[in-house]
Amino acid sequence: MVWSDYLKATAPAAQQRDIAQAAGVDQATVSRWQRSGVPPRPENVAAFARAYRRPVLEAFVAAGFLSNDEAKERPRGRPRLDLIEDAELLAELGRRLGARPAAAAAPDAAAQSPLGLAARTAEPLIGAADLPHEP
Repeated sequence: MVWSDYLKATAPAAQQRDIAQAAGVDQATVSRWQRSGVPPRPENVAAFARAYRRPVLEAFVAAGFLSNDEAKERPRGRPRLDLIEDAELLAELGRRLGARPAAAAAPDAAAQSPLGLAARTAEPLIGAADLPHEP
C-alpha cells in the first residue's frame, strides 16, 4: 500500500484541513501526500497514525519505512530497567505476582497476616551470646 492509499483508507471522509489539523501539519502538506504519494517525514507519519488511532508501525509500513516482516520483529535484547520509571516497574511486578496495587493494600497488611502475627508474638531470637557454654 502506498501512503496516499493509506490516507484514503484511514480517513476516507476527512477533508484535507481536518487531516492537517489532526496530524498537526499544513493543509498543503496533506495535499502533497495525497497527490504525489511521496511519504512524509516519520514524525508526521506517527502523528497521523496517532490522530486516527492507528498503530504507528502500520503507518510506517504504509509509508514504506518498514516492511511487514520488519514491523513484526520483536526486540531481542533485554530492556534497560534503569530507564523504566519506578511506578511502571512496580506495576509490572504487581501484575506478574498477581498482587493488588500498593495503594490499594491495607496500610498494616503485614500485621494482619498470620506471619505478621507470628512475628509480633514470637520469642526474641537467641543470639550466640545466649547459648550455654560447654564446660
